[in-house]
Amino acid sequence: MNEHDVLERALQRIGNSPIELNDVYRERERRHLRRRLAAGSTAIAVVALTVALFVRAIDQASPVTPVGTSPSPTGVVTYDGLPSFADMRSVAANQTGFIAVGDTSTGDGIDPVWFSPDGVSWTRVHGTSPESNSLWDAVGDANGFITVGVDLQDQPAAWYSQDGIHWTKAAVDLPAGAGSSGADAVFGVAPNGDGYLAWGRIGGDTYVWRSTDGTSWSSIADESVFAGDGQQNIYWVDTSHPGALLAGGEDGQDQNQATLYATWSSTDGGATWTKGATVGRTGWEAIESQANVPSRSHAANDLGAVFARSGSLVFVPAGTTMQTEAPKASGTASGAATSTASQAAGGANAIVFDNLPDWVDLRAIAANATGFVAVGDTSVGDNTDPVWFSSDGETWTRAPKTSGPQASNLWDVTADQNGFIAVGLGQNGDAAAWYSTDGLTWTAAAVDVSSRSSGYLNDMEGVTRIAGQYLAWGWIGGPTPYIWTSADGHSWNSIPDESTLAGPGEQNIIWMGQADDGTLYAGGWSRPSGSTASGDPALWRSADGLTWQRVQTSTTAFDQLQRSLGIRDRTAASNDLGGATVQESTSKYSGSSITFTPAG
Repeated sequence: MNEHDVLERALQRIGNSPIELNDVYRERERRHLRRRLAAGSTAIAVVALTVALFVRAIDQASPVTPVGTSPSPTGVVTYDGLPSFADMRSVAANQTGFIAVGDTSTGDGIDPVWFSPDGVSWTRVHGTSPESNSLWDAVGDANGFITVGVDLQDQPAAWYSQDGIHWTKAAVDLPAGAGSSGADAVFGVAPNGDGYLAWGRIGGDTYVWRSTDGTSWSSIADESVFAGDGQQNIYWVDTSHPGALLAGGEDGQDQNQATLYATWSSTDGGATWTKGATVGRTGWEAIESQANVPSRSHAANDLGAVFARSGSLVFVPAGTTMQTEAPKASGTASGAATSTASQAAGGANAIVFDNLPDWVDLRAIAANATGFVAVGDTSVGDNTDPVWFSSDGETWTRAPKTSGPQASNLWDVTADQNGFIAVGLGQNGDAAAWYSTDGLTWTAAAVDVSSRSSGYLNDMEGVTRIAGQYLAWGWIGGPTPYIWTSADGHSWNSIPDESTLAGPGEQNIIWMGQADDGTLYAGGWSRPSGSTASGDPALWRSADGLTWQRVQTSTTAFDQLQRSLGIRDRTAASNDLGGATVQESTSKYSGSSITFTPAG
C-alpha cells in the first residue's frame, strides 16, 4: 500500500481522532492515526512521530523572501516557513536553483512546489505550479526540472519546467482505467543516460515509463514483467549504469504475510526488463546495500545542499564541513546490515549517518555505556525490526530479523545500566514491550493487555525510569490513557485502578516526570468526545507510580511544570562518548538520519 492510498483511506475511516495539546503533538497524532492502516487492519500500523515544529499560515508571498529562515553558527540555514500540512517528499537541484515538492492534500490541496534560487530564500509557486496536490519525486539537470505524482483528477502525471516556477504538464501514456482506484501514481523519476525513467503503480502492479526529454512519457512494450501475485511496487531504480539498470521493490507476501522482494534488470535503457529471484528481507538488504540510489530527500548544486527534514528545508552551504551520506555497506555474518557514518571532511565535529532506507522513520533514541539504540517505524517499508544499534555513535547495525523485536512500530526507548527497553505495537495489534542487554538481541516482555479492545487504539507510546521503577503509558481499550509499571522491564503490570486516569471525553498522556519532592507527574491532554478542537492540559500525580490522581491545572501552570521537570527529549541521548539525535522523516520518502557529536 502506498502512502497516498494510506492517507486517503485513513481520512475516510478514522474520522474524529484524538488531537494533542499543542501543535507539535496535534501533527504527531494526525500522522500517527492516518498511517496505522499501512500494515493492515490486524496490526493497525502506527506511524511516525513526524512533528511540525512551526505551525504557520499558508505561504502566499509572491516575491522571493527569506521568510522563516534561521542561520546557525556553522552557516547552515533552516527555512521553517512551510505550512504545517506540507509533507515534503523530494528535493531537486540544478544551476538555476532548488525545488522542493510534496503533498498538500491535507491542507489547501494546491501548489505543492517551492522554489529557491539560493537554498535560503524560498517561494511557494502559485498560479504556474503543477495542477496537483501530491507530488512524489523530482529531478533537476541542465535541461531544467521534472516532477511526478498525480494530478487533481487522481491520474498518474508528470510535469516539466525550465526555471522551477513555470510548469507544463507532460503527456503520459496511461492504460484504460488508470486512476480509478485512487491509488495510482507516478512515484519516482531518474535521469537515465540520454533520457529519463519513471515508475509508479497502476492497479496493484508496478508501471514503468520512458522519456527522451521529460515532455512526453511512453509506457514500455511489456509491462506484464512487473505483475504477479499480491502487490508489486518499485522502491528504487539504480540508473548509475544506463546500460545495466536495476530496480528493486516489493513483490507480494509469503504464506506468513511477510513482505517479499524482487529485482528487475534492463540492459537496453529500460525498454525491456527481466525479473530476478524473489527474496526475503535478508537477501533484499544485501541487494539494496549495493545499489547506488541517492536519497530523494536532499539535492546539491554549486551553492550547497538542501535537505527536507521534519517540516523544514535545511540549506548547507558548499564548503561546510558536514558529511551526510554514509557509504553503502554489505551484510554482516549475522545477517544484520552494518553501515558507518563518514567522518566529516576537515575534521568537523558532527557525524551524520544517513544511510537508512527512505521509508525508515526514526522516533526515539537512548544510550548507556554499551552504546546507542534508535527505534522507529518501518510499516511502509519491510514492516519489521525498526531498531538500529551503535557502540560508538558512528557505526550503526540494524537488529537482525532473527533476534529483533519482530514488530514494525516502536514509539520509545529508554536505557540504563541494566540495558534497553523499547515499547510500541506488537504484531498482534496489542501494546507491547521488549528488553535487551546489547541492543541487538531483544526479548518480548510480558505485558498485561487484559483490558484491550479490538475497536480502539492499543499500544505503548512512552517509557521512562523513575523512582527505581519503570513506567510506561499508552492506549488500551478506549479513549483513556493506560499506565503500566515494571521492576525490571521484563514483566509489565497495569496499575491497580486505571479508572483514575479516565475523565469526560478523551484523554492522553504524552510525558512523565518527577519533581524534586519525589512526586510523579503525568502530563497530556483532554478534550470532549468527538471534538476536533485542540485539547486542554491534563495532569495526573502520584506518590508511588501505582495510585494516580487527576490534578486541575491551567495552560500556564502546565507549561511551567513541564519545564521544571526537565522532561526527556526522546529524540536525543548521550553517554560518555558523546551525544546522538535522531532526525524524524517528513514522509514515506524523506528518510531519517542519526547525528552523532563526539564528547568535547
